[in-house]
Amino acid sequence: MSKKVKVLHRVSSSGVGGMEKYVFEHCKKMDRDLFHFDLLSRNCELTKNKNVQDLGMKVRSFSIPEFQDRDLLKRQIGEILDDGYDVIHLNTCMWAGFLIEEMAMERGISKVIVHSHSSGVDSVDALKRKQFIERHEYYKARFGKEYATHFCACSLNAAEWLFGPQIPKEDIHILKNAIEVEDYLYNEKIRKEVRDELELGDAYVIGNIGRFAYVKNQSFLIDVFCDVHKYNPNSKLIIIGGGELEEQLSRKVSELGLDCSVLLLGWRDDIPKLYQAMDLFALPSFFEGLPIVGIEAQTSGLPTLMSNHITEEAIVTENAKLLPLDKDAWTKEIIYFMSRVKRNNMEKIITDAGYNIKYAAKELERIYLE
Repeated sequence: MSKKVKVLHRVSSSGVGGMEKYVFEHCKKMDRDLFHFDLLSRNCELTKNKNVQDLGMKVRSFSIPEFQDRDLLKRQIGEILDDGYDVIHLNTCMWAGFLIEEMAMERGISKVIVHSHSSGVDSVDALKRKQFIERHEYYKARFGKEYATHFCACSLNAAEWLFGPQIPKEDIHILKNAIEVEDYLYNEKIRKEVRDELELGDAYVIGNIGRFAYVKNQSFLIDVFCDVHKYNPNSKLIIIGGGELEEQLSRKVSELGLDCSVLLLGWRDDIPKLYQAMDLFALPSFFEGLPIVGIEAQTSGLPTLMSNHITEEAIVTENAKLLPLDKDAWTKEIIYFMSRVKRNNMEKIITDAGYNIKYAAKELERIYLE
């Protein structure tokens, strides 16, 4: 190949979450002698991200969403597309317009990929959430096959959320949220080291990882843990993350008298090791596209409880389960698993289910090159 294939990944405009993690981890595994990757985002802070720097990415920024000033966005995106990208990969959680897709198709870019990573709207404000959903449904009803060459999603729920009946199911490619499996496999030595560092002793440890945001529903988990802790005072809850609800969650922990038993660890760069310290992973989200953390937890051999608002596709191992958001049901299930902690090597199970990034990255390469 005479020149590298230039790929422009559209990512979110705030923070670094599961979508960005998907992009970074797959780009790391792809052949960089064949591909060059850049990002498209309103989040200029991404230039400081270590993954962006290590991958040699440029962050191509625009200043305004389509619904606020279509003409200005058109000029800004036009200048970016003038740089001759071969692939436009639009990672998204909801519709706020599809001008970028339209412009890319008009220019004859060979691969215009729309990729759904979620199945709902994350906003703690009910009115804003309603407005976002209304706008999403407006554009969703007007989106059609003429606006992209490829339609992808991380799960069937995410596909339905973004594409609805406009795009036939047989035309949607499910790209699984794959991970670096070897990094998450259970390791007794690492477990002891991390539990010593966090002073967990022999406590039964429930874990959760995610932004402190409406969608992650950690307030419910703290209520569940309060009941679990009454049953077993030698239990702890660790939550890794940060966000707009951090102060509210911290206050709730104090009001329930759980300051010594709930650890809010903030964002950490040693997530694979932290799974080793846990005994059970809990994810009571209101919705997810397909939670990468759920796959990571199962890879580490943890019993994994997730809300039944999450797709069944997230269930990979026999110790994973979907539960209704009922406090008693979660409390009962956690207590059940307390006497059944056995961690096994899950590499084959996770790989056979399609979640090994070693192979998933090759699948994405094929799409870019076909």
